[in-house]
Amino acid sequence: METNKIDRYKILIRYMIKVGIIASQKDLGAKMGYSKESTISQIINEKVKEPKDFIDRLSAFIPDLNKHWLETGEGTMLISETGGQNFFGNINGGDNKFSGRDMTVNPPCTLGYDMERVFQEISAQRKLTEEAQAQTRKAQEQMDRLITIIENFNKK
Repeated sequence: METNKIDRYKILIRYMIKVGIIASQKDLGAKMGYSKESTISQIINEKVKEPKDFIDRLSAFIPDLNKHWLETGEGTMLISETGGQNFFGNINGGDNKFSGRDMTVNPPCTLGYDMERVFQEISAQRKLTEEAQAQTRKAQEQMDRLITIIENFNKK
């Protein structure tokens, strides 16, 4: 699906609302420090020039944001969707024990979004497992019938 920059901004804002980072587009403007409620709308709809640091300021809310996608539409919205590993913060600095006992890594909370995706994957996996179990039961029944036929043939 090819999108223009306006559409990508709208997709990003809907995502930010969905995962609870912001409550609305106006809320985003307030959190970014804009005093006029309509500023974000004006930037997104290209009514005013986009500030040079606009994308960097947006990525402060979502460190996983793929800025290249936002600018060009190439790739995925989130870097983690490409399969890359992302760490937010210094994983072995401060009091953290790098041995694995106390790995205090605090990514931005996207629990609702991630859990929805997890549940979808689990449901799909469950369906595949049930289908595989049904096929296994059918194959076992066929094997049992074959063994019975062979046993009866040997008795004669």
